Amino acid sequence: MSLRSNYSSPIFGTGCELPKNVLPTYSDVMKYYVFVSVARCAEKGRQDLLQASCDIVATEIENIWKRDSLPIVQHKTIVSKIRSYHDKHRALLKSNQKSKDNKNYKQKLQKFKEDCEVFFDIASCKCKSLSTCSCDKTRKIPKQEHEFLLDQRGERRMMIGSLNKKATLKNMALSDRKLKRKQFKENSMSLQIHEPEQKRNKTKTSSVINVTSIVPAINIPGPSKFPVVAMTLDRYGISDRAGAAIVSTTLQDIGLVTESDTSSVIDRSKILRARAQTRNSGAAVNVLDGDNSLVCISFDGRKDKTILYEDNRRKPVVEEHITLVK
Repeated sequence: MSLRSNYSSPIFGTGCELPKNVLPTYSDVMKYYVFVSVARCAEKGRQDLLQASCDIVATEIENIWKRDSLPIVQHKTIVSKIRSYHDKHRALLKSNQKSKDNKNYKQKLQKFKEDCEVFFDIASCKCKSLSTCSCDKTRKIPKQEHEFLLDQRGERRMMIGSLNKKATLKNMALSDRKLKRKQFKENSMSLQIHEPEQKRNKTKTSSVINVTSIVPAINIPGPSKFPVVAMTLDRYGISDRAGAAIVSTTLQDIGLVTESDTSSVIDRSKILRARAQTRNSGAAVNVLDGDNSLVCISFDGRKDKTILYEDNRRKPVVEEHITLVK
């Protein structure tokens, strides 16, 4: 496709600028593309002509949509949409010289001309019903623009008027508030990140001291005074080390263990001794008469195979596993 100063497209005609009072159609976009391409080719040659022209056209379309405060898709999406339609246009023109008298080609050409009058929709919201739109807040169409956008997608009777000063001032104030709120959040985050480590440690220490001043002094019992803890740890199969950590952190939460006073910390040895004393002081079960060496009988749910001899024959029998603890 040659680009002379008097170039006229067989489909779109002579290039011209975009209309400023309505949102453009595909035909308007391609006419403006022809206009930009001719001007740019005459000025800077054909190098990167397609991409540069599409960028210029996309930018101008964005400005028209932004004048009406309508959220739009990204710039690269608009450029891709223009290039895609341009490729269709070029593919159709390849057969223009040979098939211009062909009936089927004329029908295709006529259909393409009718389709190019469709609205060039780059709105970020594609919902058919704008009143029940479920898009993100940044992609939603403002309520005051619903009627205009629906008209542009349909009959296209409405036009973009002059600047509404009242609405513009309101939008500017809203943008300023959003910007200030964003800056405040960023400043707060930066202060938290760059806060000196010593200051944070002092704050933590002081908070612990304040708690301990409220909690009355309690004497921590010795290892033999933890029978309930020992029995609970045995019941749920918790190790000595884990049990000591649980008890110590509990004492720290209630303020009995601090950074300055760690005398009440419970280690695994205390838990081990408490468990031993609790088990020894438990009620011994005398399974056999006169035998005080048996402490308890444990049933762990396992099944053992026991070999019995009946009538001089070996017979395996499955029996419950019993453990005797001395």
